[in-house]
Amino acid sequence: MATKMGKDDFFVHDLPFMFENWKEYRDYLLDKLIDKPEWKEKMQKKFAYHDRIIGEELGNKKYKAHVQSILTHDWEGIKLDNFINSPQSRDARRAHKMRSTALNATTANKPA
Repeated sequence: MATKMGKDDFFVHDLPFMFENWKEYRDYLLDKLIDKPEWKEKMQKKFAYHDRIIGEELGNKKYKAHVQSILTHDWEGIKLDNFINSPQSRDARRAHKMRSTALNATTANKPA
């Protein structure tokens, strides 16, 4: 079906007005569109992994990749793997790790 859609229909560019942010939209789509429990669980684990290793470094790009994966029923995670292995994501992972390490070092050195 995706091959019959035009480029503008295939990618989500704008957040639907009824959602406050892309994370909320992603969670809604996951709940409503993915009906196989094993697919849903696999996607939830990937999303949680991305949240843990990237954080908010990429802003909405991470959530848009998640939404795209849900809309195309990418239960195997090919789109998500491509996203997480992109140069931009690798840089974001490094930045998130450095920021987390610095924050942990700062809080560990505070007197009680």
